[in-house]
Amino acid sequence: MIFRKKIALRATEICLLSKLIIGKFLSLFYKYRKENIWLLSERGHEARDNAYFFFLYLKKNHPEVKAKYIISFDSKDFHRLSQYREDLVEYDSMEHYIMICSAKYLISTHIAGYTTHLDFFTKLDYLYNVFRNHRRVFLQHGITKSDMPQFYEERTHLDLFICGARPEYEYIIDKFHYAKGQVQYTGLCRYDNLNDASSFAKKQILLMPTWRMYIREQSFEETDYYKTYKKLLASPELSDILEKYDYDLVFYPHYEIQKHIASFKKLQLNNRIVIADFDYDVQTLLKESAALITDYSSVCFDMAYMYKPIIMFHFDKEEFYAKHYAKCYFEESNLGKVVVDFNTLYSSLEELLQLGCKISDEYRIYSDSFFEYRDNNNCNRVFAAINSLK
Repeated sequence: MIFRKKIALRATEICLLSKLIIGKFLSLFYKYRKENIWLLSERGHEARDNAYFFFLYLKKNHPEVKAKYIISFDSKDFHRLSQYREDLVEYDSMEHYIMICSAKYLISTHIAGYTTHLDFFTKLDYLYNVFRNHRRVFLQHGITKSDMPQFYEERTHLDLFICGARPEYEYIIDKFHYAKGQVQYTGLCRYDNLNDASSFAKKQILLMPTWRMYIREQSFEETDYYKTYKKLLASPELSDILEKYDYDLVFYPHYEIQKHIASFKKLQLNNRIVIADFDYDVQTLLKESAALITDYSSVCFDMAYMYKPIIMFHFDKEEFYAKHYAKCYFEESNLGKVVVDFNTLYSSLEELLQLGCKISDEYRIYSDSFFEYRDNNNCNRVFAAINSLK
């Protein structure tokens, strides 16, 4: 079985490499080969993150830029971009491979997010620097708060690494081996869309934990991760608190956990609890929710940026930092209440609802120090940083 998997993997890699070679050849005759194409993408199936908001910014403010966006045409997000049909590139089409080889700027929220298979092409570029003739721009998916060797310069060959906060920028400059100018603090593109959020629009709590790379090979429903969130969602304590204060709770699993969402949807839960699939828009959930319960997710920064209260549930802290990401400059307790057990989580949530989901002065002050930019000019600064590349 293992041997067959290896053979299948090698065959897939050969197929991908062949497509890239063909794309390179065809790009020599492609109509856009002499134009400065800005190719944007998230993961090929999404239009809801920094690349999406930057693409909209370019279309509105810089129509002179030849911006193209990669999206699967059967994606649930395709409708967001349908008015720009002529500027969309279908994910995993031959045009996609041609565009990868034709575009001057390759701009994405993930390392090699403009490709079809991130893991393969990230490794290929690391080993052979195959995209050396392009300008590679990393918009990021969220603010980096952990030591992530896969983001080091020698592994990414990035021309531009965009940061969303001053401490993050200083940490990456110090630890990730980039030369002066390769890392820029501009603010994240999607944060321009958060400035119009009211204190909160709904009596709603957002539960949004991150994933664990070390559970991928396990049976999902046997993992501590699933058992913990199953217990939390089905707990009478949580239901009682929601009923008492007339709040709803939306559980939005991480992108990597969405494939297992059926395991959560089958649970018998209080009707105040919603299991949100990929149809839900994260930006909307963030803006309309009064508070956030998470674990280690960088989504905490989005809520802190809007001055909304946060509870961080660290039920597996030692294992997470040993097997997923290593802890570095950021201390979660600076942005919100950190809890490690169910009882403290319930009492902290009740206390928060009693106070009307108001953020404390302590967390507000830290948020102000963390985010130097609180305007609508993040996309402007990103545009200027890309334009400055030689």
